[in-house]
Amino acid sequence: MTKLNTNFFIDLKEVDSDYQLCSEEELESIRSSIGRKVSQTSNCPTKNQWEDYWSDVKLKEHKIPTFFKKQDHELDSQAFRFDNKFILSDKEHLASDCIHAIIKNILNYLKADFDSIVEFGCGNGHNLEYIKSLNLFSNIYGCDFSESAVSIVKDKGFESFIFDMKSPSSQKLKGLNLNNEKTIFFTSGSMEQLGHSWSPFFAFLESSNVNYVFHIEPIIELYSDTGVEAMSKDFHKKKNYLQGYFSFLQEQNYFNLTYSKSNFGTLYDQGFNV
Repeated sequence: MTKLNTNFFIDLKEVDSDYQLCSEEELESIRSSIGRKVSQTSNCPTKNQWEDYWSDVKLKEHKIPTFFKKQDHELDSQAFRFDNKFILSDKEHLASDCIHAIIKNILNYLKADFDSIVEFGCGNGHNLEYIKSLNLFSNIYGCDFSESAVSIVKDKGFESFIFDMKSPSSQKLKGLNLNNEKTIFFTSGSMEQLGHSWSPFFAFLESSNVNYVFHIEPIIELYSDTGVEAMSKDFHKKKNYLQGYFSFLQEQNYFNLTYSKSNFGTLYDQGFNV
């Protein structure tokens, strides 16, 4: 197991050189917003709620998912977590830009000869569009359990298919042009929705025999119990986000686990760990 430095895959100053630390007055407002959200939160969205959400995204033709902009008021939409503090940024798509930077840095780190890439839980395909711009892959696939999300991705010109990470089927990959040794699988903010029910998806990944899998997710084991991260941890628990997966991976000894904590995050969590 290899533990890389915190923020190994992201340099926030490269993504946004103009971010500013919050003032004490701004911090008070932000903490109040988070407190209200945590008290009102009970669980992850249901499948039907996600279907309605992606239908709305498709109707309104949003380029980037709106859930990156968590807000009760304008200040919240500019607030992000970084280095156990809160910062403000005017950059329109800071969260997704950070994800894209992480993806690029992961691929550079792996230094492998890839041919195909598959995103599980691809949403509206913003990651796939970014990956396409890198010109590294002959085949780019996206899948999601939402028919509306799959429809959006198909409209963008990618091959896409319905896939339920809680009940995965290897049959879904039949017919795709995949060479296991040159294929990479990844998730970005989708395994968080599995809560404790990640075992079937791990079994699917294990049986796929691809050489590389990476995740960009909130990992509860990497949060501290103090300060800004303690609030993230409370939110993570209330949402019933991913739990137990990282600890399980650490216990395995038949594959190489490399990881890096990221202390960058959106208003409520830090879902940028690799």
